Amino acid sequence: MSYPGLRVPSLFLVEKPSTKTTINAWNYVKDYQNDSYGSYRITSCSLNDGKSTIYGERAVYDLYPGNSYKLTYGYFFTPNGEINGIRDSDTFYIQCQYKSTTPSISGVDSSLGSKSKGFDINYTITNEDSYTYTVRAYLNDTLFDTKQAVKDTQYTINVPDSLVFALQLNSNNKLKIEVTGGYGISAIYRNYTFIKSNNPPTISGINEDIGNKSRGFSLKYIVNDLDYQDTVNVTIKLNSIILENITNIEKNREKELILTDDYILALPIDSTNNISIIATDNNGISITRTYTFTRTNNLPTIKLNEISTNKVKYIVSDLDSNLNKIEVFLDNVLKETITTDLYLEKTYNYTLNDSAIHTVKIKATDMHGLSEKLISVSKEIQPPQDDSSLQEIESTVSTMKNTFINSKTHIINKLVLKNINATLNNTLIEMGEMIGTAFSSADASVQDLQSQLTEKNNTITQLNGTISNLQEEVNSRLKIYTFSGYIETGDSNNFGGYGNSRGHWYFPLPFKPKFFLVTGVPGTLPGNSYKPAKVEGAYNSLTEMRYAYINNSDSSVYFSSLVSDQAISLGQNIFHAYISTKTIYTYYTTITVYAIG
Repeated sequence: MSYPGLRVPSLFLVEKPSTKTTINAWNYVKDYQNDSYGSYRITSCSLNDGKSTIYGERAVYDLYPGNSYKLTYGYFFTPNGEINGIRDSDTFYIQCQYKSTTPSISGVDSSLGSKSKGFDINYTITNEDSYTYTVRAYLNDTLFDTKQAVKDTQYTINVPDSLVFALQLNSNNKLKIEVTGGYGISAIYRNYTFIKSNNPPTISGINEDIGNKSRGFSLKYIVNDLDYQDTVNVTIKLNSIILENITNIEKNREKELILTDDYILALPIDSTNNISIIATDNNGISITRTYTFTRTNNLPTIKLNEISTNKVKYIVSDLDSNLNKIEVFLDNVLKETITTDLYLEKTYNYTLNDSAIHTVKIKATDMHGLSEKLISVSKEIQPPQDDSSLQEIESTVSTMKNTFINSKTHIINKLVLKNINATLNNTLIEMGEMIGTAFSSADASVQDLQSQLTEKNNTITQLNGTISNLQEEVNSRLKIYTFSGYIETGDSNNFGGYGNSRGHWYFPLPFKPKFFLVTGVPGTLPGNSYKPAKVEGAYNSLTEMRYAYINNSDSSVYFSSLVSDQAISLGQNIFHAYISTKTIYTYYTTITVYAIG
């Protein structure tokens, strides 16, 4: 219940240079009022000090800026149909402030021209009064941003991409900045207009020369359009030839353009060519991404079909079909020149008169260049070629070893005829001395054995050179890293962000190994509660096998490799050893790790 018609302003303003204002409390109320509930009669009023003034007496009060006041009215209420009434009161809280001066916003109302995406507006509020202002931003009278601001400070309103993209193309739009704050002043505004313009499509990458191309290749690209409601069509050209038309391409998704051999081989050699990716939106705006390349010659390809002690079979192909001739050399001496039926399989027959390693060179020439293939051949064992795999090299070495053993066995059997005991442990030099001692010059077998020994010795010389080359080949293809480290079940180490977990030990590796060889040496007992752990074996990181052996059935050792995902060692290859036990003893060992990659 409240006194009908009683309304007191909540704010009273003082205009400078005045220092106060005066109010009459009775100006806001009538002494008698009635409503549907009953009748009311005002009786008194009081301000902050609590001193009450009865109605009819002077109720004039001074209000000073910066202060708040409580104004209370007392009245007597008599309900309809009743004789006795009740007393009640209404309280009002009022403020007194100096009237503010009107602030201003930097800039002028103006047109911002065309906008195709989000943009920023900077502004500053100036005023002689210091207040906190509320700034609201409207796009076409729709509120999208509210913030607080103080005078003489630059602020930024960001009109986001999403709002601009949603606008109709070529529409006129209004951006309004509203500033409110202070006392007794109206809001002020800064108004801007702009026209929504179109965003052209985009294509990833840059226009560039991608170098020489002799056969088919692929290009990856992404098409997008900031105006999400737009559709984009794509045309792809090789020079003036249209390769593909894509209607309403899926935006912001990687696509792959594949140019087959047929397209590239059809181009003139040494010609400069352009691949054009043209993206056009539904408003007719296009953008083109251009890649330039030079069509170069494909050199002939020589494929070996068979290599033996007396012939080589091969076939030559040329993607550009411009092969001129084929030449075959034996130890750099020209043996054959072929100018007809160039693309059919060829056989080069030869005869080797010794056990040395010889070289067959096949040279294929086309209109713009040539290719060569070098083949190592022998009267006996065929040496590995430059492109042989490690397995093929291993097979060749095994064959050499068996041949060497068979040769020595043949000589040993001859020496048995003279009751001379020789073994495979004897060197060829030692066997030669045995022959000189046991056989006379008149013995027909001497010359035979000496000839065999000379021939086999020459073969071994060749084999030693080949084995040396094979060893260099293996070393060039494999990396080996060795380190030692102490591990035990009762402790751990820290490396690269890993560790602090009992039994876990981490060691850095310079590369990712293909497999490990691990051995363990217990060394000196650190204490009575320690037991030595025996570790030996191999761990293959390619098949994720784990190998462990320890001399106590209650204990185990596991090895693994990992690539660090910790920030301080990100990407580092790490060897991990985990040693554990179910007993009260501490197991320990020093491991030596051979990492092979």
